[in-house]
Order: sequence, then C-alpha cells, then structure tokens
Amino acid sequence: MPTAAEQLGLDAPEVEVAEREALSRAVPRGLAALLVVAVIAAGLVVGWTIFADTVGRTPAGLCGRILLPCELDSAERAGELGRLALPAGSVLVEGSETRVPTPRFDAVVRLPEGTASPLEGTSYQPVDPTDGWAVSPGDLGMAAPEYLAYRDQDDPEVRYDAAIGVDAEGATLLLLRAVDEGERGR
Repeated sequence: MPTAAEQLGLDAPEVEVAEREALSRAVPRGLAALLVVAVIAAGLVVGWTIFADTVGRTPAGLCGRILLPCELDSAERAGELGRLALPAGSVLVEGSETRVPTPRFDAVVRLPEGTASPLEGTSYQPVDPTDGWAVSPGDLGMAAPEYLAYRDQDDPEVRYDAAIGVDAEGATLLLLRAVDEGERGR
C-alpha cells in the first residue's frame, strides 16, 4: 500500500525534512511562551517579596491579617504586649508581633540608665533559661541575664518570657516575648 506522500507523488525524505523543519519552528515559539510566563512569575514573586517586606510589615499593612509579622513601632507597644509598664525613655531596639494564627511577639528594649527593673513588683517569676528567642541574650552580649516568666490568668496557654541583663556597653537590655505553649504541642 502506498503512503500518502507516494500517492501525492512526493518523495518521502522531503516530507520528513519538511516535518522536522515545522517542528523546529514550533519548539522555539513554545519555548518563548514558557520564558515569558517564567519572567512574569518571577516579577510577581519579587514584587510580592518587596511589598511584604516593606508595606506588609507595618501595622497598617497586611501583617495583622495574614501570617506576616508586624514590626513593633515603640517601646511602649512592647511593654503593652509584655504586660509591663516600661520607664520613660525606654528605646525599642527591635521587635515584631504576629497576630495570626495566634498572637505572639518578640522585642528587645534598651532601658534608660539608672532606672529600676520594670519586672520588679510584677507577676513575672524567675525561671530556668529558656530557648527559642528570636534574638538570644548571648547574641546581644548580655552577661548572666536573669530569666523570668509570667502566665496570664485569662489565657493560661500563653507564657510571657523576659530576660534582663547588661550588655557589653553597660546598657540594660530587656528581652520580651509571648509564647503560645498550646501551639508547641500541636
């Protein structure tokens, strides 16, 4: 039985060459479309990353609505989250809070020189050193920090931790965080 090419009077090798040429022209077009899609996807990822790292981390941004942490804006806010009255002149070194799925925060506050510890007379009690700090006392150069913890009666699964000590420059630093212990067991 003759092939379609033979029936049309075409030489079979010429048909094969024509098919290969058609395929070679089709592949670059498909490759170009794939390249365009990849560039667009990369642009979206870079754009989202920039947005999430700048606008998204502010309290007015998305951080309170999705899993992005919010950057704390003041020492007063850190004290509020840690259930402490910080002395006037306290300076927030760094800090963030996450509201979703469970509220938590980490903060480092530099206390004014010569002020009493804001932990005195509170419900914070001495505990063994704990791990899992966003910034560890050792990373800050704190020598022999004192570790304390407190549980809120309204939410007993949340433990508030504090570490207070003096850094290499002689400044008193206070590390604060809230840890959802119910989340640890999940």
